[in-house]
Amino acid sequence: MDQPRTDEDQQLVARRKDGDAGAFDQLVVKYTPRLYGLVYNMTSNHEDTNDLLQDIFPKPTNRSAVSAANPPSTPGSIPSR
Repeated sequence: MDQPRTDEDQQLVARRKDGDAGAFDQLVVKYTPRLYGLVYNMTSNHEDTNDLLQDIFPKPTNRSAVSAANPPSTPGSIPSR
């Protein structure tokens, strides 16, 4: 986690923002092993680690649905849940 994002990562984020769910999947696959190790070192429990990883990687479809249901009132604002 000590490395800055790569151009590839930034491109994947941009693709996800454009609606490409596969781009999000690629980011999850890339970062899950490193995050799993980090979180497991803190919890020493596989079940807790898996639960926390679910919180770290929110499902992008949920966020898209929230955005569509409650569009931001001003540019750049985040819709409330």
